[in-house]
Amino acid sequence: MAPLISQPSLWPALALCALPAVIAGCLHMAVVRLDLCPWLARPLDGGRCWRGARIFGDNKTWRGLVAMILFSILGCYALAGLMALAPGLAPYNVLDFSTHGAPFYGLLYGLGYSLFELPNSFLKRRRDIRPGQAGALPHILLDQADSVLGCLLLLYPFSRMDFAFVMTGVVAFTALHLAVNYLLYLCKLRAVPL
Repeated sequence: MAPLISQPSLWPALALCALPAVIAGCLHMAVVRLDLCPWLARPLDGGRCWRGARIFGDNKTWRGLVAMILFSILGCYALAGLMALAPGLAPYNVLDFSTHGAPFYGLLYGLGYSLFELPNSFLKRRRDIRPGQAGALPHILLDQADSVLGCLLLLYPFSRMDFAFVMTGVVAFTALHLAVNYLLYLCKLRAVPL
């Protein structure tokens, strides 16, 4: 696929690219809030500690990893369906569903989102910030930007993204992530607003 050329196409492309992650994130929070699949709500770190502190904490679970992958796949099917129903949106789609299907892209979204949160969780445990707490402003921003960066980095080699798209995406999607988290808080699907 050729990279995006026209700057006016950047914002609609960003909106379409965000769709699978927004769908996955909202559905994941519903699963957590309703405590679905509690048998999967086990910490990824298995409760292990390193130098007297948990590695990632209780909030990074197998349920979250599995849910984000499955719901991201669902979100990618939704995006692919939207592309089929509205072919006029094709110039704004950065993903090549004809070469790599929705499950492939969904796996990248889910892994990028979940795995890139782990280093920040590790750092927060070292700074004695409890799981679920945001901490200072730098941690709040990193909390929102880490998964965004993870998704974009994993998608980049298999997409029409260029450097401007990725850089704009990090800023725009971090702001979107903050807004969606606040909306989920207002809907009582999230315990804290940020």
